[in-house]
Amino acid sequence: MQTSPVLVLLTSALAVGASPVPAQNAPPSASLVVRVADLIESKYFDEAKAATMARELRAAAARGEFDAIADPRELAAALSARLGREDGHLRVGWIAPAGHLEMPQRAGRERMPEEVRASRWNFGFRRVEILPGNVGLIELSEFADLDAASDWDSAPRRVADAALSVVERADALIFDLRDNGGGGGMADYLLSYFLPPDVVFSEMHGRARTHESRTLKRVGGRRRLNVPLYIVVSGRTGSAAEFFAYSLQAMRRATIVGERTAGAANPGMSFDLGDGFEVFVPLDTPVNRQTGSNWEGVGVQPDVPVDVERSLVRAHTVALEHVLRRDLPLTQARDARWALAALTSRKATRANPLNDFPGTNGTRAVRIESGRLVIQRERWPARILTPLEPDLFFVEGAPWRRVAFERDADGRVIALIELTSDGNEARWRKQAP
Repeated sequence: MQTSPVLVLLTSALAVGASPVPAQNAPPSASLVVRVADLIESKYFDEAKAATMARELRAAAARGEFDAIADPRELAAALSARLGREDGHLRVGWIAPAGHLEMPQRAGRERMPEEVRASRWNFGFRRVEILPGNVGLIELSEFADLDAASDWDSAPRRVADAALSVVERADALIFDLRDNGGGGGMADYLLSYFLPPDVVFSEMHGRARTHESRTLKRVGGRRRLNVPLYIVVSGRTGSAAEFFAYSLQAMRRATIVGERTAGAANPGMSFDLGDGFEVFVPLDTPVNRQTGSNWEGVGVQPDVPVDVERSLVRAHTVALEHVLRRDLPLTQARDARWALAALTSRKATRANPLNDFPGTNGTRAVRIESGRLVIQRERWPARILTPLEPDLFFVEGAPWRRVAFERDADGRVIALIELTSDGNEARWRKQAP
């Protein structure tokens, strides 16, 4: 999570308040480590902790702990691993500077401009759809840089508004943030869709500043203040994604499903130290108004713990269960109930012997393929039938469709009945072999 999309570029150690230059015979790695220490000491939001981290880094450099690291990428990785144990956002990166003699495999691998990369990645909106049972799903791979209070005609905001309009009529909404490592102000903007206007939900504390985080007075679409919200997270969920989940959880506005998140709370900026090295330094720490704390080091704790592979299905299940506790009209309730039954059906559910069912029923052919029952209509692709009851199946991938088999007094299948959750039924008599 960043406080601003602007990157502050400092091109020399002197520009960041460097301490005296090391001896000329010091290894290049030691010089870089000291410059990183100087930057942290002058910029990190917690002055006492900054002084301690800087002192320990300088001592490590003096002991020669980094002298054997000649590759700048390895040096950046080693520093990031060390600093990341102190703060989830502290990290060092390296990009080959212009004119650098690159290795052959790196030739032509210049960095893509950020605005181009963000646009090609659709500002983080990877998937937007309506799941069975009228549950909306938005999968976000990142939170785009956005000044939520002023960028009213920006491409990221227009994409966000369009995504929210797709799920505007959903009975519940899931945000999938399992692979979202954070980002910028899009988190603030989306929060404002689900909370009342002008609500203070956290404060940012820096060295000499404190500012409040408030919901916006207006958003580009319709606020959804009552729609049930579910946020799917994992150990890969970090920074602004954690801020989004933690804030809504603290306001009792969302249910968190999945695994404990990464635990990186403190936003900041990247600083250029030259020679291709960049250091991301946290400049603020958030304090949530409801909890009086944040998620640094501990992560966002899920309300519904479940492993990452099953977490989206679990969130869909919990959302449908919630929807069905509401007073929905009969047809809408049936649609949600059928979707829930398909999600929770166990593979061990036993149908009657599969050999009872194959045959031709009007334009529908039923057969057994690889031990599964399938149905096919003329040239349409075949669909797998999964049992719900001995003679009742749902269509895989389309849980709003069911297929029931009718038997005569002697127990022989004589007809196939197709049903849809909106109330339509069709009966097809089984033809003689």
